[in-house]
Amino acid sequence: MFGLLDIQDANDNDGSEAQLLCLLTTPLRMNSHRLSSSSDSLSLKRVARQSYAQRWELTAGGYSGNAAAFFIHQIVAGVTEVVFVRPPLTMKRGNAAVGLSRETVSTVLPNGSKEITFSKGTALLTSGATPGASSLSAILNTNSVVCEGDFIKFQNHSKLYLVTGVAVTNVPSHAVTISVFPNLIGTVTISEQVNLGLNASMTAVYNTDTVNGIAYQDGMIADIGSVQLVEQL
Repeated sequence: MFGLLDIQDANDNDGSEAQLLCLLTTPLRMNSHRLSSSSDSLSLKRVARQSYAQRWELTAGGYSGNAAAFFIHQIVAGVTEVVFVRPPLTMKRGNAAVGLSRETVSTVLPNGSKEITFSKGTALLTSGATPGASSLSAILNTNSVVCEGDFIKFQNHSKLYLVTGVAVTNVPSHAVTISVFPNLIGTVTISEQVNLGLNASMTAVYNTDTVNGIAYQDGMIADIGSVQLVEQL
């Protein structure tokens, strides 16, 4: 499950539901924000430019859970305090992670379909990389899975990365090459831990467009509005 986390550091996310302050509900949108500009010539040829810098922006329809705790969290944090979010996962059916995990993830369900697969757990880098790199080599730890379309986070900096590709390089040792978007913005070192999917956290702040308040009806908490969070780089 994904939502706001009740933790003090992004690396404290253990993937458990007990750490969720509240769930974020649909409709939910995870946007990739890059500054861009474009212009059209008289011949209607378009010239476009896009910045290298990128951040994630999350908008959720609301929350589910402890309304009072969420209200306090939002008011106290304001738009300057860092909060931590477990990002949504692109759950998928099938054996996308077979050979990428120390556990079996391709169990056939009674209806003939395969169980839902998503990234979770941790991995250790088997080589370092510098800013600008787009792929990394790692070995998955016990009960860990990595899949395309999910998010990962490195231990030494706050940026959240999207997994754009996974290649198995050695099945017995659970070695993989992981391609990411955007390219690395920081240096990572050999044996550094990578938090995968359910264990990855987005470091964020509440967007200034988020309403810092709550609606009451007949003495009951009725509506807290949409939740908008911006990645803190």
